[in-house]
Amino acid sequence: MRYTVTSDYAATGEGHTIMILYCFAQDSEQALNLFRTQIPNGDWYVLGAQVVEGFEFESNIARALVTPLARQQLEDTGCNLNYSAVLHYNYS
Repeated sequence: MRYTVTSDYAATGEGHTIMILYCFAQDSEQALNLFRTQIPNGDWYVLGAQVVEGFEFESNIARALVTPLARQQLEDTGCNLNYSAVLHYNYS
């Protein structure tokens, strides 16, 4: 099954980090475990992660981190891959 896992973390002095993982997993628990291992510092960020069944492209995080070419590849039913992206910024 296809899953989308996202996390949006921000803290004063630590900046803001948004993350997304598109993956194939047996269930949402396995999707979270993939997020934990494939995202840098995933053990921390998984605590606030959200899981959605299917590949979700309309969230603000997806719009920021998924290029049209990556989306096209992910929407190809013959495609069997995982995709992850992370953006961190800090203005302090």
